[in-house]
Amino acid sequence: MVFRTVAGAWTLALDEAFLAESETAAGPALEAARLDGENNLIVDPYVIEVDGSGPSPRPARLREAIRAFGPTIAYMPQALLQAAE
Repeated sequence: MVFRTVAGAWTLALDEAFLAESETAAGPALEAARLDGENNLIVDPYVIEVDGSGPSPRPARLREAIRAFGPTIAYMPQALLQAAE
């Protein structure tokens, strides 16, 4: 999952993303993202709800959290996880 920055670039980090106050305020950024989609820079842009109550923004819904941060369970045997460190 990638996020659009204030400058119109794309980032993997949600804390670098443009955060709109409302879905209406996100409209111009979404339209610009759709143009990037038409130019094959990204695929299927959409607005997500973000929870900003903590120290850094997080996706408010599980689907987007999994897309942003990865699986909700360890998907490798513990020995392989430790070897990768």
